[in-house]
Amino acid sequence: MTDISLKDRELINRYLAHGLADAEAIVVETRIVEDPVFRNEVELTEALRDGLQELQNRGEIAPLLSQRYTGWRQPRYALAASVAAVASNASAAALSVG
Repeated sequence: MTDISLKDRELINRYLAHGLADAEAIVVETRIVEDPVFRNEVELTEALRDGLQELQNRGEIAPLLSQRYTGWRQPRYALAASVAAVASNASAAALSVG
């Protein structure tokens, strides 16, 4: 992820959760168009959210989180790797569509 403020990260999360008033959403959408760093952060956050949702839908989150309490024995970074793979696939799919 890029180096943006916590306030911007919270704004992005609220935007992606459809938690902004119409006027706020317009401001964010304008910034997405005009600011490539902000746009990239929105795209990355959305890909990660989509990836986590896909893992949740496939029932893969709970087993990974339960390993957390046993020291992440094998594989050591399973959740991060799974999210990265799903996000990568989501990004590749978005690029091929666009």
